[in-house]
Amino acid sequence: MVIKSSKHRKPIKLGILIGFLILIGTISLMKENPYDINSLNNPESYLNTNTPPIVVVDKVYNFTTDRPYIFFQENLYFEQSYNYYITVCIVTPHSCDLNITLWDPEGDEFQLSYEETMVQNDYREVPFGVAIKGNYSILFSAKLTENFNMLINIERGGICLYDKILTEELPYLIFSNVMKFYNGTHISHSITLKTDMYYQFYFGRVSAISRNLSSYTALVHTIFDETQGILFNSYTNTTVASPKEVTSYSFGTAIHGGYTVNLTIYCVVEAVNIAYAVVEKQRIADGTDPNDDEPPPTPEDPINGTGIEAFIPTEWIIGMIIFVASAVSIPIIAVVYRKTKNPSGL
Repeated sequence: MVIKSSKHRKPIKLGILIGFLILIGTISLMKENPYDINSLNNPESYLNTNTPPIVVVDKVYNFTTDRPYIFFQENLYFEQSYNYYITVCIVTPHSCDLNITLWDPEGDEFQLSYEETMVQNDYREVPFGVAIKGNYSILFSAKLTENFNMLINIERGGICLYDKILTEELPYLIFSNVMKFYNGTHISHSITLKTDMYYQFYFGRVSAISRNLSSYTALVHTIFDETQGILFNSYTNTTVASPKEVTSYSFGTAIHGGYTVNLTIYCVVEAVNIAYAVVEKQRIADGTDPNDDEPPPTPEDPINGTGIEAFIPTEWIIGMIIFVASAVSIPIIAVVYRKTKNPSGL
């Protein structure tokens, strides 16, 4: 009987170990994406903006003279930053007026819609963009004279404002959020902007307001250049676009550094949800200035292709790692195998 020495297993174990390390490194590199939107304060990749809607409610309900309402009490879970679309339609030969009121997880009331003279097969859609994730309540209250049946459908759509931003701009989104504002609420935060660049600012009211109430929503918006101490007044008491529209403008920078973005919202209703996004749009100039003692830095503009940008495709990096690892590991395995096979070294 021939007993195999455990020494012969060492090259195999070493080869397996090296192969495992190569595999781990390859997987890590494959996960990297130089334009991953997830690293830019956004809930999902811009590549997934066309995903099918998620159904929250899809059911026909009875509305009667004894019980002319349907109430979902804290049992509708909404995710932050997404648009939800509430669709209602009478499916029997009747008519009514309908109030739709929503309460967020903090108990704030949003009177979303007052739908008048609804009739059979007359679909009405009301949007609501979410600023706070959690369980929501919605009351559908009808003014009616006869019993009828109504379809209620609630679906989660895409991320707020993503449908208003050009598809090719989404990879360069540097900030996106939905915030709840009361009358006079002020917020500010700092973002870093590059020199000689255009940035596109987007604003929009994403919570609907009933026609029975004032939809007045005004925006005061300033940008403060922290490096130079310069204040830019961009909007003063400007009406914020309704859920189906967007307020947008371009802001060109003169210097690289921190900028404080200030937002103040004025409204008549109890609260409104405002979506706000910033996109790096395009390079304006190469930064050449005869007053500078030092030459300007090489411009970086991945959108328009100006300047020099070093980027090695992931596939190349993976191939180089496998090549180098193989070049190093194969001779080592061969030497170890020879020594274990010929302990005398002959």
